[in-house]
Amino acid sequence: MVAVNGQYCLCADRLRDRKSRLFWQEDAGAQEVSPMLVNKREIFGDYPVYLDNWRIAFQGCNTWAGGSKCGIYTADTKGGEPVQATSLTADVPTGNLGSQILFSSNRSGNYDVWVVDTNGGGLRPLTHPPAIDGLATASPDYSQIAFVSNRDGVWAVYASEYRWLQPAQTLRH
Repeated sequence: MVAVNGQYCLCADRLRDRKSRLFWQEDAGAQEVSPMLVNKREIFGDYPVYLDNWRIAFQGCNTWAGGSKCGIYTADTKGGEPVQATSLTADVPTGNLGSQILFSSNRSGNYDVWVVDTNGGGLRPLTHPPAIDGLATASPDYSQIAFVSNRDGVWAVYASEYRWLQPAQTLRH
């Protein structure tokens, strides 16, 4: 669940048909919650991440258009057509960097932290092999990024200044 100023986007558990749906609730006090729709068709997806530009990034496929193109999409909260940001099924959004999407991807051969604009532009890695890195999130002012990694042989949480991204280990199991 993602909460923003008393409004909620919910990624529901798989319902009877075993499909995860995205829900947007305008009023936190409302009793009924409706799925997000595009052209009267539900948006199915997982791992919703709220972005600063009133969009929601999620992992899914363009089933609302009758297609099967999968990856990370962004949707506005008012029912506009979602926009594809990445095209790999294994890409998972994990956080935002303002209106950019932080995500985990194995597009380089192992999992790393990547960033992409909502329209698919500006795609670039923030971490590099050989370590497995992922589950990135940014500080509220976007100056720091935290992520998990096995770069020292054990899983640990790292934090780094975004502009330099030279990780300094902050926590170890």
